Amino acid sequence: MPTPSLIVGLRLGGKKAAVFGDGPIAASRAVFALDAGADVVLYTANVPESLAKWTDSGRVTAVPVAKYESSDISQFSVVFVAA
Repeated sequence: MPTPSLIVGLRLGGKKAAVFGDGPIAASRAVFALDAGADVVLYTANVPESLAKWTDSGRVTAVPVAKYESSDISQFSVVFVAA
């Protein structure tokens, strides 16, 4: 039996998106947000290898999760948490 999904359409062009996590799910959420036109900030302990090209080019901003402050959330239109 397939895992149930929740499909959501978001217009993120020019908006900020936060992604929390460091595995393949976090990487996929970051890419989805990029594809939707968002400015992506990734809070992570380790940048997934699959996102290195995006962080190196500046398309994704990686922030050590230890530097996260709860007040940071207010700047984002959407937040993805990938556990």
